[in-house]
Amino acid sequence: MIEKKSVPFLLIERKLVACSATWLLTLIVFALIGAAIKSPSYILYAPIFLGFYSGAALLFAGIPVSLLSDWVSKKLPFRPLWAFIIHVGGGALVMNDLLGEGDGGGDNRLKIFAVMLGAAFAAVFWLVDEWYRRRLRKKAE
Repeated sequence: MIEKKSVPFLLIERKLVACSATWLLTLIVFALIGAAIKSPSYILYAPIFLGFYSGAALLFAGIPVSLLSDWVSKKLPFRPLWAFIIHVGGGALVMNDLLGEGDGGGDNRLKIFAVMLGAAFAAVFWLVDEWYRRRLRKKAE
C-alpha cells in the first residue's frame, strides 16, 4: 500500500512524467511539420525554438491546469471525463492567451491551428497522466 507521506511525491512524479512525454511529442510534431513543408532549417530550428516555448508552457501552465483538474474532478462522477474536459479546455485557453488578440484583422487560420494543437497536446498530457495514475495504483496493490 502507498504510504500517506509519499502521495505528494507520486503526484509530482505523475505530472512530470506526463509533462515530459507530451513535450517529447511536441518536438516530434514540430519536426514533422517542418518535414511536411520541406524546410530543412525548420526541421532543425523549430523543435529547438518551439520546444523551449512548449516546454515552458507545459511546465508553467500544463502542470497547474492538470493539478486543478485533479482537484476539481476528484469527487465528481465520471472523473476521467471531467478531467479530460478541463485539460483540453485549459490547453486551448492557454494557447489562445499566449497568442493574444493580434491586430484584429487578417487570417486567423494559424491561431485556430495553434489552439487546436494546444488542445491536442493537452489531451495527450491527460492520456499519459491517466495511464500513469492507473499504473501507480496497480503497483500499489
